[in-house]
Amino acid sequence: MSATPAVDRDEEFAFFRGLVERYSPSGNESPARDYLLEHLPDMGLDVSTDEVGNVIARTEGDGKEVMLTSHMDTVPGEIPVRVEDGDLYGRGSVDAKGPLGSMFAAASRLADTDADVTVVAVVEEEKSGMGARHLTDRREAPAYLINGEPSGWDTVTLGYRGILRFRYRVTGEVIHTAHPGVNAIDDVISFWEAVRGLQDLDEGFDALTATPTEIDSESDGFELRSELRGNMRIPTSNSVAEIRDMVKKVETEHKGDVYWGESTEPVLVERSNPVVRAFLRSVRDEDGEPGLSAKTGTSDMNVFAERWDCPMATYGPGDSNLDHTPNEHIGIDGFHSAVDVLEGVAEDLSTA
Repeated sequence: MSATPAVDRDEEFAFFRGLVERYSPSGNESPARDYLLEHLPDMGLDVSTDEVGNVIARTEGDGKEVMLTSHMDTVPGEIPVRVEDGDLYGRGSVDAKGPLGSMFAAASRLADTDADVTVVAVVEEEKSGMGARHLTDRREAPAYLINGEPSGWDTVTLGYRGILRFRYRVTGEVIHTAHPGVNAIDDVISFWEAVRGLQDLDEGFDALTATPTEIDSESDGFELRSELRGNMRIPTSNSVAEIRDMVKKVETEHKGDVYWGESTEPVLVERSNPVVRAFLRSVRDEDGEPGLSAKTGTSDMNVFAERWDCPMATYGPGDSNLDHTPNEHIGIDGFHSAVDVLEGVAEDLSTA
């Protein structure tokens, strides 16, 4: 669907830029939340918040509900917002205020139609997935779901690897450094080497990988405690339970204990599902050549797929290689193209 003459792209971009200008790292989303609550009613959307601070905007159509959801939080590290050579620079411009801003703009275009569109800006995707988990705990699944993450305006993401977070802790007697022996730090290092040995040699989406995220040690002069935090990225050939069993087997060969953190299963949807098909049509309608991808990271789509049984896919403008980088920026033309595509998809799915 092409944009109608009534569409004001300058206003849509100004709204998006304003959202990027509200720096909102995980746990401090209030600048972005307040901005949305102020501006979305003027865009023709009914707006509310829930108990954890997710922002929920709706049209008043009576078609099948299409939910578009992305996150308003970013990783830390403020980047001065500027436009340069057709790109908008700023923290979150790609991950994921570009997808989120395009979703709100598309819903605004459909505010006076029969399309039933809900857009949810969730909190703490970068930290814990708490916003998406709360959303799925409090309501039933929509007819169709579109998760927002950068894939490029002409590409649809079908899947993500899962993730299992854990920590390994061991406490032992202090050993004089002049004497032979294995202390708690030695044990943590040995444990992690064994966990790394579980990795696949494959690369990309189909690989099982292990990454340490933090390690520390402390001593009171009598005991030495050492702790490592890490995660495993899980391909669709494995489940969270299988990876836990593998890590637990490593644990039995060491002195410490494993404690589990948050986890989500991997997800991969069929390219034949109606959400994916709608995107392929809409990208072609905008003279694009649609592509399909699967990502090596993890997103809220994993949470939604675990808890909701409805057709879904992930989509959004921006180059995901710029996620979390000091050079994060998004092409302005790509943002506008994504709004056009999302407008067509949401109308197609809701009113068909």
